[in-house]
Amino acid sequence: MLGKNIRSGIYARSAGVSSILEYTNFGVNGEIPLEKMNASLVAVQAGLGKDTVAIAIQRIVKHLSERIYAKNECALEIPNVGRLFIRKGIAAVRFNSELNETAKRVQSARSRSSK
Repeated sequence: MLGKNIRSGIYARSAGVSSILEYTNFGVNGEIPLEKMNASLVAVQAGLGKDTVAIAIQRIVKHLSERIYAKNECALEIPNVGRLFIRKGIAAVRFNSELNETAKRVQSARSRSSK
């Protein structure tokens, strides 16, 4: 889909220096899973036409593909989620702090309820 094979990774920041480290979770083949998109549903949520949404997404994917192919890296803000980084064929997401805190609370609640 994008210009190069992309592997999964973790975005890490330490002492003001950021890096992306390759990461493979056990039970995962190392490829980023693809999901089918329903352009009609996105169009309704965005208040736009289905064709407008489909063309916009095609342009975004094409732009990302060209950027990765040309520079071997890319960064993209994902609203309400975080930032996608792709460097040297490894993709990682730095999640917003609010999303991280919510995930920690959910995990903690699950741990307490399973005991």
